[in-house]
Order: sequence, then C-alpha cells, then structure tokens
Amino acid sequence: MVLSSKSEIKKDLEKIGAKILERLEGGNIVLLVKNLDLNKIKTLYKKNSENTKVGILPWKIWKEFKNKSSTPLIFLIGAFEHARRANHISTKVFDGFTYHIIGDLFFEWKDLGKALKYYLLAKNHTEQPIELALSESAIYYTFGDFDKAETILRKQLCGCKKEDPLIHYNLALIYLKKEKNEDAKYHFYKAHLLDPENNIFREALIKCLWDLGEYEELGEFLNLLKNPSVKEKIYMGKYYFYKKEYKKAFQYLKDILTLKERDGETLLFLAWLYLYFNKDKEVSHILLKEAQEILSTEKLEKIKREFGLEI
Repeated sequence: MVLSSKSEIKKDLEKIGAKILERLEGGNIVLLVKNLDLNKIKTLYKKNSENTKVGILPWKIWKEFKNKSSTPLIFLIGAFEHARRANHISTKVFDGFTYHIIGDLFFEWKDLGKALKYYLLAKNHTEQPIELALSESAIYYTFGDFDKAETILRKQLCGCKKEDPLIHYNLALIYLKKEKNEDAKYHFYKAHLLDPENNIFREALIKCLWDLGEYEELGEFLNLLKNPSVKEKIYMGKYYFYKKEYKKAFQYLKDILTLKERDGETLLFLAWLYLYFNKDKEVSHILLKEAQEILSTEKLEKIKREFGLEI
C-alpha cells in the first residue's frame, strides 16, 4: 500500500513497473500496488520535496508488525506522517519507529488510550527515547497515576545518559502534585541549570519559590536575572511587596495589566496599592473585584492574613 501527497504518484509508480490494483482519493492518494520496487521509488523521490511525501506499507512488513487492534491503514498513515514530519526524507517504509509517530498522532487527536498503546509498542524501536518517555509519562500524569509517570521519567536519569531539562521539569510538576515540594524545587532548579535561557523553566522555578514562601531565596534568584520577562517582573513586584518596598512593588506589579491571563494574588496586591498609595478607590475596586472572581474566599482571606492587608 502507498499513501502519497502527490496527485501524479500513479504515473510515477507505473514508470518504475508497479501495477496499480486500486486507487482511493481524498485529501491524499491511497494506492493498492503490486510489484513495487522499494529501491526504485526511494531513488525516484531521493531529493526531498516539500510537496511530495510518500508512506509505504509492504505486505511482508504488515505481517511482521501487525497486531490484533491495528489496521493496515493506520500503519500506512503512520508511515506517511513519518515522512511528512522528517525534514530529510520524502519516502518512508513503515518500521518499528513508526509506532512512535502513530502514538503521537493519537496523542494529538486526544485518544490517549490508543496513544499509550502505540508508545508501548515503540519502546524497543524508537530513535527518540527521551521524547517517548515524556509523552508516555504525560499520559499517566493526565490519568492521575503520578507514581507511574514518575517511574517512567526517573529511568531517563541514569548516569549513562545526558540529562534532559524537560525530564526534570516534568518530574517537578509530578512532585508538586504529590506534594513533595522540596523534590519539585530541586528538579525545577535542575531544569533551569541545564537550560538557563528557557523562560518556561525559569518562570516555573520562580513561581515554585514564591508558592513555597522561600522569599529570600527568590529575591536572590531574581537579582541575578539580566533580562527578566514580564512574568518575572511581576514576581519581582511580589517580592518587593513582601519586603514592603511598595514603590518598587507597584513599578513591577502594574505590568500584569498588559497580560490577558492575570493571577488573583497580584491583582489583590495592586488593588491594595491603588487604595493606600495611589489613592484611587475606583481602580482599586475594579482590581479587587477581578481578584475576587479569580480567588476563592478562603484563598483571598489567607493572602490578606499573610500580608496584613485591610481591603
């Protein structure tokens, strides 16, 4: 079977001696082919073309890899998608690595059960073990099986492998769910140290330090930043609010008004600052109302108590 993005694929195959038994047309072309010489078709499309991608499933390959719940069509789609996603090839014959690609497809289609099935099939064949572990772990994380998700990722931390920051970042997220806060902090630090320019890792570490009440440690870290992002500036504002340096706090906290996604805590701090320092009750009331819509009553009162806010 052949799946191609090229409408003239039938003519190309006939030129190299293949016999077309059946043709199905949709967004792409599916052909049932006899007497296909794989070497000839690979040579035909040796030069990669963005407009030509071909997936191939020979009968003998199907017999080797087939299982009860798979179909030739999904294998063929996997091979085609494998070719489409690879920059250096135009044709792809299904192989074990293609299981990984099929798993990714089902993951993108939000069919996590089938995605997991193909990820498990791909374990002995994948050329991207880190990516496979991250995807497999993400599924167990979504299912709420944090122990399984942790086990999968920790296997990638053996001394024989180069450490990947995403492994540490995802482990930190798992440990937060398991309320192992010190472990979470450690792995956020590791992710950041392995990729210090990554804003996501840096901002996650900063949020973790703030949420854990590690304010002095947070302040030391923030002082090291050379080009802080908007979110990092907001945490600078929170830190200065904690230090009761309200002029500096306002300078940074007001940046949240430029963001679509706002956190209730920052809005509450700003509402307090507008009320007592900017003397603008109207703006304070608007910000307080928005904070109340985001925060639960319990959380709101907790923040007020911790920072001694009367508002």
